[in-house]
Formats: sequence, structure tokens, C-alpha cells
Amino acid sequence: MKNKLSLLLCGLYLSLTRYAAAQIPTNSSSNVAVTGILRVTVADDFVNHSSKVFYSVEDERTGMRHQLHFKGKAPPKLHTGDKVALSGSSTADGIGVSLAETNFVVLQTAPAAPLTANHKVAVILLNFTDASLSCTKSSINDLMFGSQSSVAGLYQEASYGNLTFSGSVFGPFTIPYTSTGLCNWTGWEAAANNTAANNGV
Repeated sequence: MKNKLSLLLCGLYLSLTRYAAAQIPTNSSSNVAVTGILRVTVADDFVNHSSKVFYSVEDERTGMRHQLHFKGKAPPKLHTGDKVALSGSSTADGIGVSLAETNFVVLQTAPAAPLTANHKVAVILLNFTDASLSCTKSSINDLMFGSQSSVAGLYQEASYGNLTFSGSVFGPFTIPYTSTGLCNWTGWEAAANNTAANNGV
């Protein structure tokens, strides 16, 4: 799992607008400072034709991943793999970052991705404890790797054949989270990776 790209297809095409709780929780407490590697994740809501960008940072000292909640707009031109240093307020599920009040510095930008590559992908299907996927493993495989209109086909066409995807679909696995809780996607990811590894993925 360490070298695979895990795509978390979370049950029932969960609407991102449903998770207003993904905004900064109000019960902020102590200040924290973190230096580590940034991850930028784009979550697409195909049902409601919308998308949302999530940011997290892996602390280089502890290895823990913290979800970042920017007050207002996030800094422009952030990329997965950037090394950043920041300080902010501890929240229920991450770190609240106010650019007007907080230090946020990109220490080193991520290296450019290769123009030609075949990306091996592990697609992990998830169920919550109170909600299960309505789509089948076969339909997800077709969506990701099937026809020209699949995700793999889209990237291959847009890159003029220079970028391709191949891989397998695993699951669904049930993780110990409910569909009505906080949009704690970093927790979902960790639970998904652990559950998949325990099942031989």
C-alpha cells in the first residue's frame, strides 16, 4: 500500500455539501506548529456536480497527518509534495490556519511530475458503519479503467497518450466511521489503508 495511490470512493457518493462540518470547528484550543509534507486532495461529487479541495500535512517529526482548515482562501499554487512550515490553532479534527494571523511558508516546492508515466492505482471501496455503497465493484472498475470515457481513458486522451492509469479495485471494506460525522477524510484514509492491509491488499 505504501507505494500505491489510494483512491477513497466513500459510500453512496457522499455529498460534500452535506459536510458543512468540514469547515473549521469552533472549539479551537491550543496553538500548534508543524513542519512537513503537504498533500492536496480534490474530491469530486458527481451527483451534485461539484468538487472540493482538501489540504493536509504530514508532520516530519511524528509522522501524524493533520487536516488543514484555512480561514478564507488557501494560498495559491500549493501542490502535493511541497514542504511547508505552519502554525495555527488545534481543532477537533486538524489545524485551523488563518493567513492573516498565522505563519505559513512553503520551504521547498515539490519536484515536477514526469510527463510520461504509467501510474499503478489501488482503488479502495469503503462502507461506513451506517451506510453502504450502492455501486458494484465491477461498475467502479469500469469507471476507473474501462472504456475511453473512464478516468484512465480521460487522462490518456488529455495527455495525448503520455499518461496512463492501471490497477485493481479492492473491497468494499467497512471503516469505523459514520456518514453523519465530521468529514474526517484523513481518518477515513488511515482506516482504509489499515483495513485493506489487514485483508492482504
